[in-house]
Amino acid sequence: MPLTDLELRDQLVTLLMAGHETTASALSWAFDHILHHPEIESRMRDEITRVMGTGPLDPARLGELTYLDAVIKDTHRLRSVIPNVARRLGADVHLDGLTLPAGSYLAPCMLLVQRDPTLFPDPERFDPTRWLDTKSDPYTWFPFGGGTRRCIGLAFANYEMKIVLATVFGAATLRPARRRAASVVRHGITLTPTGGGRVVLDSTMP
Repeated sequence: MPLTDLELRDQLVTLLMAGHETTASALSWAFDHILHHPEIESRMRDEITRVMGTGPLDPARLGELTYLDAVIKDTHRLRSVIPNVARRLGADVHLDGLTLPAGSYLAPCMLLVQRDPTLFPDPERFDPTRWLDTKSDPYTWFPFGGGTRRCIGLAFANYEMKIVLATVFGAATLRPARRRAASVVRHGITLTPTGGGRVVLDSTMP
């Protein structure tokens, strides 16, 4: 059965607002973080060169880019592009001496949880190594929503980010347009870098 006009409109809006702008914003944060941490950029470039060589990107080998994956995870931790996620209670919940009635909405804030020093030591530091040989906990790292009902686009968004970052850093030399890392500005439903996270292209590689 074909989609109705309303269903088609809803699908297109969802794709635009929750599947395009969010990933683009996350990529902007990733470039900003990477380019303000030369030691991280250098290690990431070395991995990309070692795994991918100097030829065309091989998508089948993206899973071997473990440090790049860690870079993406810590980018999401520090700069989740959506600040919180809402859940509607289907039943009463007893939490820390409080009773939250069914029908209530809870909105856990990932920006606070993912910067909790009891969960992430030195939480303000961009440190991809915290994710090496460590699996993310869906209740403490949830930039795509937590628990068993997280965003269906998580894997695809990270796949897109890996392709873009591996392609760009494997073929170009960049530098940040500003000395300081970007601050946060709200753009629609997302939290983005001020000025769009601009960078300067110094050179391309043969």
